[in-house]
Amino acid sequence: RASWDDVEQEITKTATIFGVTDKVPALMDDTHSQIDGLQQGPAAGQSAAALYLTPGSGVFYAYGNSSMIQPIFEANGLKNSYEDTTTRVFDGSMEDILKRNPDWVVLLSLEATKEQTLEAFKGFNGADRLKAVTNNQVVVLPFSLTDPPTTLSVKGATQLSQEIAGS
Repeated sequence: RASWDDVEQEITKTATIFGVTDKVPALMDDTHSQIDGLQQGPAAGQSAAALYLTPGSGVFYAYGNSSMIQPIFEANGLKNSYEDTTTRVFDGSMEDILKRNPDWVVLLSLEATKEQTLEAFKGFNGADRLKAVTNNQVVVLPFSLTDPPTTLSVKGATQLSQEIAGS
């Protein structure tokens, strides 16, 4: 199960390589203070699914509890709809997402614009039946803010909070 400890391990490893381990405690204090302020957001207690997709492709991928999306969701008070899945990333299906029917859908994309990503997702057969879609609770995050575990994951948690608040 992924956690913020994964980020701390990466920071410590990088600091060791560059000989600046004395800076790790201050950086981790800053990281934890950013994360701690998010849990009382407007979506706390609701469910969410993270899906990676590429516009123009007919497939998408879902994220389980071993991906950094797990602690990012937890920092925002969200329950990962796929937290029962230990696989980091796996082929997703609209049938399964409809069965889980999350309150929020977080779309991850690498190079497409927010509009292209949203349009591609809404083009999947059945997407319009998801409560996240009907309630306009679909947000897009750059994939780089979710994986691998780095300080960018903290930025991802913060940006998700901002996207939710803006929905």
